[in-house]
Amino acid sequence: MSYPQFINTLCDTPIIKRRDCATLDTSLRFDARREPPWRFSSATATKLLGALYVLTTLASPAVASYAPEKENYKIYSHLKLSNAKEFICLERLWTKESNWNPLSKNKNSSAFGIPQLLKLKTKDPYKQIDAGLAYIAHRYETPCNAWKHWKHKKKTTGTGWY
Repeated sequence: MSYPQFINTLCDTPIIKRRDCATLDTSLRFDARREPPWRFSSATATKLLGALYVLTTLASPAVASYAPEKENYKIYSHLKLSNAKEFICLERLWTKESNWNPLSKNKNSSAFGIPQLLKLKTKDPYKQIDAGLAYIAHRYETPCNAWKHWKHKKKTTGTGWY
């Protein structure tokens, strides 16, 4: 199931208010036209994450089957960024680096986790995402700049890193 389909299914739950889902849908449509996305309030993000938790942990296995942990990490990242264009770059970058696996280890270095950071000590995927986003903001300003750097390194050295 695609990300927008998952959000639509999430919006059909009684936990989330319709206006919060309308906001999320508006954000996805704006991003398709490359217009600035609407920023979520922390209350809206908390509600969406809460509903996501309920769907994936308390729902029937059939409902939870389309929302594996990997999708939860992506949704969390998207909510933290509040910008679909930057999320797309981040999704590509971290898919190449770790395939969103919080236990992923780099065979050539001590890089670890979803963002493949050196000296990352936590196994908590959400803390890894926060640390990865902070690293990207500090070093590259945006995930799209980090993705651009990764592609350049892959082209010139044969290994992508950021």
